[in-house]
Amino acid sequence: MDINITLGQKQVLSQKMKFSVTILQMNSADLEQFIRGETLENPVIEFEESFDEPLPDKYDKFKWLMSMDESNRVQNAYSSSYEWDSPTFNDDRVNELAHELTAQIPGLGLDEKTESVLRILISSLDNNGYLPPFEPATLVFSKELFDKAHQALTQMDPPGVGAFNLRECLLIQAKRQSNPSLLLIKIIDKHLEHLAKNQLDKIAKALVVTVDEVKAAKMLLLQLNPKPGNGFSVGNHIPYIRPDLYVTHDDEGFHITSNNLNHSRITIGEHYHALTQSNDEQVKRFVTDKIGRAQWLINCVENRKRTIYACAEKILIWQEEFFKKGPGYLVPMTQADIADQLGIHPSTVSRAATGKYLQCQWGVFELSYFFTRHLGQNNQGQSQDALYAELKRIFDNEDKSNPLSDQLVLLELKKSGIIIARRTVAKYRVKMQIPSASKRRGF
Repeated sequence: MDINITLGQKQVLSQKMKFSVTILQMNSADLEQFIRGETLENPVIEFEESFDEPLPDKYDKFKWLMSMDESNRVQNAYSSSYEWDSPTFNDDRVNELAHELTAQIPGLGLDEKTESVLRILISSLDNNGYLPPFEPATLVFSKELFDKAHQALTQMDPPGVGAFNLRECLLIQAKRQSNPSLLLIKIIDKHLEHLAKNQLDKIAKALVVTVDEVKAAKMLLLQLNPKPGNGFSVGNHIPYIRPDLYVTHDDEGFHITSNNLNHSRITIGEHYHALTQSNDEQVKRFVTDKIGRAQWLINCVENRKRTIYACAEKILIWQEEFFKKGPGYLVPMTQADIADQLGIHPSTVSRAATGKYLQCQWGVFELSYFFTRHLGQNNQGQSQDALYAELKRIFDNEDKSNPLSDQLVLLELKKSGIIIARRTVAKYRVKMQIPSASKRRGF
């Protein structure tokens, strides 16, 4: 039997260090929820909302930010009547689509069994107004009854509701128009994929019509709603972002300011410290343990705040051109670059940047947005952000009747000093959700 002995180093995180890492990677909402949970489990923790500065002073700091962009107004966050935790929608809000459809049932004149099945179908609709596929074997009612209820559903408003797929949804709407277009119905039924690829000439040839007629039918199609249930609330919460930091500006330049509304204040109740001197060893041990955990939580939260702030300060310095001029002016910067400047590990920077948001004159951005790589040796400090901005400019200004191929886009980029391969153009075009030249062509 061979025995091999090897020497090596392995870093093992203590429970306290794991706890600190977990706190750092939490976003503000998760952190607040976690703290509230700790408050329930640990009686020595006292929890309260915190404002480090008087509100008028805080408000004055944002006059510049508010003046730069109407959508960047933040004064509501500093109104004494504002509730950060007020939900956009309450959980008990009704499903408005189901409510609207159910209200139409009495006017359909259905028998009791069909009406019962119809109510089941209505309750099964997804947010877009589509039905999931039903397997015949899973139905608790007959196929005939199902078809009858489904037929009734497809005649209800909004038109297209109750379809199983996009093609069926559009067909329902096209057939229900006051003056149905037979050409449009044929295109939806047999040539929807060709239409999606903008192959209007192929459709015209197959249906023996002109390209102009196909183009007119396409314009009619664009008036249909592919998601008929989309305009109705289903009681879902609309997610909103609370910035952790703000970038403000004055005569001395740009500054990072913490959003203290995102940081709840946690303290240890003073009367619990006296219990650590109790003669009852069980009480003394219990309180001492809880105070220790509470103090470590406070330290971790403060360390999280300091780390995020420090990373944001370095980002602000490194990406100053972006904060002056906006998207398209990011310079290459990696998490390792910030880590080197702060003397910490890149994974710490990653945890501090992910899920943490910064609001500036150009909008709200996740800190990780500012990390962008170099395009290559031939591009003299150009970043991916600069490439995205230049591609957007090229696509916005191209001749829609004769869109640029990826090769021609490559040549346009070269004029701006960006040298990349054609396959790289295609890769970034796809990332930007911009179709190929043939699909962008306007007839």
